[in-house]
Parts: sequence; structure tokens; C-alpha cells
Amino acid sequence: MLAQEQAIALMLEKIEVVAGMYHGFPYEDYFEAETSKKLSLILAAEEHILGLEDGKKRYVDQVTALSQAFAIAIPHEQAMDVKDEIAFFQAPLPQILIHAVLMSATVS
Repeated sequence: MLAQEQAIALMLEKIEVVAGMYHGFPYEDYFEAETSKKLSLILAAEEHILGLEDGKKRYVDQVTALSQAFAIAIPHEQAMDVKDEIAFFQAPLPQILIHAVLMSATVS
């Protein structure tokens, strides 16, 4: 039980950090958007993150830590309450990682 409580505390901390990275970007619109608009919001979120100073590395690190804490925190009620927000934060991650690989390939 203690591990789960620690995971919840870490999860909530990481949600705050990742949400802060979206300052100025209306990511909350995603939760009310039509299905057809959701993909464009995820792509815009990716561009927003990549536009931040060291955004790729910080985002990958923070969302990875968030995802790990979330996996331990499930099925706690607090984890279930934020599952949609975490899913949104995870959604741009594959594209951000692909972008990083492509950028490193062009630099090499």
C-alpha cells in the first residue's frame, strides 16, 4: 500500500510538471473535442512541446516517469480520475520520439 501511495504522490507531481509544459497551449480542449479534431490537437501538442527549450528530452523524461508512477498507482481512485489526462500526455510521445530519431539521423 505504501508503494502505491508513493506512486500516487509522484504521479500527481509529474502531472503538474507536464501540464506546466503546456502553458499557453489549450490541451484541455482535447477532452471536449470531436473525434475528427483530436488528432490535430495531438499534432499541435507535439509541435508545442518541440518548440520548448529542450522540450523533447524534458517531455520524454517527465511523461515516462508519469507513466511508470501511473502504472503502479492503478487502480487507486486518484489514478483513475486522471487517466484521460495521462492518456493525452502519452499521445504525442511516439511522434516526438520519431522526430528525435529522424533529427539524429540527419545530423549523423
